[in-house]
Amino acid sequence: EGAESATRMVVLAAAGDSFRPLSDERGSYDPRLRPWYRRAVKGTEGVWVEPFLFATVQQPGFMYVKQDRHEEGTRGVWAVEYEVSYLSEFLSTLEVGRSGRVYVVTREGLVVGHPGGEVTATAAGETVIARAGDHPDPMLRGAWAELQRLGPGSHTFAFGRYLAMAEPVPEESGIDWLVLLVVPEEDFFGSVRGQARDAFLVAALAALLAVLIGVAFSSRVSGALRAIADEMGRVGRFELTDTRFGSKTSLVREVNVMRQATDSMKKSLRSFGKYVPRELVRDLIQSGQEAVLGGRKAELTTLFADVAGFTSTAEKMDPADLVPLLGDCLESVSEAVRGHGGTVDKYIGDAIMAFWGAPRPVKDHPLAACRAALAIQDRLAVLQERWRSEGKPCFSMRVGVNTGETVVGNIGAPERMNYTVIGDAVNLASRLEGLNKAYGTSILVGEETARRVDDEMVLRPVDWVAVKGKQKGVLIHELVAERAAAEESTKEAIALYREALHLYRDRDFEGAAERFVAAREAFGGTDRPSDVMAERARRYADSPPPEGWGGTYVIGA
Repeated sequence: EGAESATRMVVLAAAGDSFRPLSDERGSYDPRLRPWYRRAVKGTEGVWVEPFLFATVQQPGFMYVKQDRHEEGTRGVWAVEYEVSYLSEFLSTLEVGRSGRVYVVTREGLVVGHPGGEVTATAAGETVIARAGDHPDPMLRGAWAELQRLGPGSHTFAFGRYLAMAEPVPEESGIDWLVLLVVPEEDFFGSVRGQARDAFLVAALAALLAVLIGVAFSSRVSGALRAIADEMGRVGRFELTDTRFGSKTSLVREVNVMRQATDSMKKSLRSFGKYVPRELVRDLIQSGQEAVLGGRKAELTTLFADVAGFTSTAEKMDPADLVPLLGDCLESVSEAVRGHGGTVDKYIGDAIMAFWGAPRPVKDHPLAACRAALAIQDRLAVLQERWRSEGKPCFSMRVGVNTGETVVGNIGAPERMNYTVIGDAVNLASRLEGLNKAYGTSILVGEETARRVDDEMVLRPVDWVAVKGKQKGVLIHELVAERAAAEESTKEAIALYREALHLYRDRDFEGAAERFVAAREAFGGTDRPSDVMAERARRYADSPPPEGWGGTYVIGA
C-alpha cells in the first residue's frame, strides 16, 4: 500500500478459523515490483508461482498468490510462501531399495526436492536453483536426460545401470511438477544373480536344470516389478483395484516393501473414494480440470430416484437392518447409472441424483438416461424377489428424468465444493420424480427428454403440468419401455389414452372421461393415470375451468 518509498508488509499466522498478525512493518521493499505480484494482479483467480530462490534463506521455494480486490480496484495481493527444504528432508527418509532415491523437479528441470538437499548451484558467482540437466548427481542427471527423450507423461524406463519411474503431480493440484524415482538395477537383481551363480556351481551336473530355475526366478521377480509399476500407473489414474500385493511374498525384500507400500496407498485412496464419486474424480483427473469454484452452461440430462414410502417402512425397522437394505437398493441404482455412462452426483437420504454429459460428453445423453431409468426398475425387480424370499420389506423407487440447459461445475465454498449441476432443468427433474406419486407412475420424463428419445422409447403423454412456482405448463410423459420390447396391446392402450388427453384439452370433459376409462380397461383394468385423469375430467364437466384454460394443471392449486 502507499507509495514505493512507504510500503507496508503484514505477516499473518493461522489461529483456528481466524488469523493473528505476526509482524506489521513499513519499509522501502516494494512487492509490486516483484514478478509474483504482477502475475497475481493480472487475473482474479489464485495462481501458483514457479519456484524461485528465497533471498533470506538461499533455498528454493514457491508461492500461491491471489489478488485482493475491492470496489475501487486492487487493494493488494495475498501471498503464501512455501519453503521446500522440508521436502528434501522428507525425501531423505524414503527407502527405495538399498540406495534408490526420489527427486521432485519442475517441468523445466528445476530441482525442488533432493534427498541430499542439493537443490542449489552456483552460476556466475551467484546462488541459483539447481537444474536436473547438469546436476552433479548422476542418477538425477541421467534420469532427466532419458525423460527428455521420452517426452511428457508417466514413464517407467531404464538407463545405464538404473531403473526409473516418472509420475506427474496430479493436474488438479495446479502444480506442474514431476516425481522421479531412480533405483540402481543392482539393488533388485544383484542378489538374484548371485543366487543363480551359486546354484550353477553347486549343481554343475544339473546345469540345464539350474539355468531353467534361474530364468524362471528372474522372470518372477521382473514380473512382480512390472505388476507393481502397472498398478502404480492405475493408481495415478484413480483406478483403484482390489488386488492386494502385500499377501504375496517374494524372495526379494525390496519387492515386498514396494508391494506393502502400494497396498497401503491404495487402501487410503479407496477409503477416500467412498466419500466422493470415484468415476467423477477419475474423469476430472483425465480431463485436467482444476478443482476451483466455477461452472459453465451445458445441456445435460438429470435423473432423480427416490424410495417410495421409505419413511413408513423405516419407522418399523431396526437401523441395523435398515441401512444394509437401503445400501443394496442404492448400490443397485448406482450400478444402473454407471452402466449407462452416467455420473452419480450424490445420495440424499434415501434418494440419488445423477446426470449425463459432464464432466465428459455422453452421446445421446437423454436416451442413455432413459435406459438407465428402465434398468433401475429391472434391477429393483430382481432385488424385490430376493427380499421377499428372505422375508424382508421391499423397496420400490420413483424416477424423474429431464433434459435442459444447466450450470455444471464446482459449486460450494472454496474449501469444500461439490461437482454438481443446478438450474431449472434440474429442479424439474426432481419435481417429476415427486409427481410419480400423484399419477401412480414409476418413471416420468420431461418434454424435451421425450422429444429426443421418441424414436427409441415407448412413451405415454400423461398430463400438462405446471409445477409450483411456474406458470407455463409442460407435457410430462411416462417412460414405458423400449420400442423393441413393448407389446402391441400396450401401444394400443397408450393410443386410447392419447385420444382421451386430446378430448380433455379440447374441453370435451365427458368424452374424455369415457375415453380414459376405456384406456384403463385396455391397460388390463388397472391404470392409476387413467383413473386420475378420468376423475378430474368429471370434476371439470361439473365445474368447467375458466375461459382461456389451455389444459395445464397447476400442482398444489
